[in-house]
Amino acid sequence: MSTPATASETPAKGKRLALVIGVNQAPDSYLPPLQHAITDAEAMAQALKQYGKFELVAPPLLGEQASSAAVKKAILRLMRDRTDDDVLLLYFCGHGLPMTVEKEDQPGVDLVYLVTSDFCERDVEDAPDL
Repeated sequence: MSTPATASETPAKGKRLALVIGVNQAPDSYLPPLQHAITDAEAMAQALKQYGKFELVAPPLLGEQASSAAVKKAILRLMRDRTDDDVLLLYFCGHGLPMTVEKEDQPGVDLVYLVTSDFCERDVEDAPDL
């Protein structure tokens, strides 16, 4: 007679995918540099793989590698061709910056920006759709 499988023994249907980003500083931003964002992101990537059984969709984006363009591209890769059974995790270690932006369709909306390595507040003020 077989025993019923427990939740931990039941095979998962979907994939467990993660994207890990760590940014200590953005030289064009007025925000102060962080000391441990990159090392924290590296440790989280390892823990997600080892203990959470996550597959990284890309190597962690760290420091200068974590430009706005690289982060956007990696997020698109994380989201592409997924099913309802997949678990997606985005881990960002760095500054987040709330800014009020003026968009024609949404005047005076507060948005929170992830401070990538090439982030600049003036760029967002000049072109909020960046």
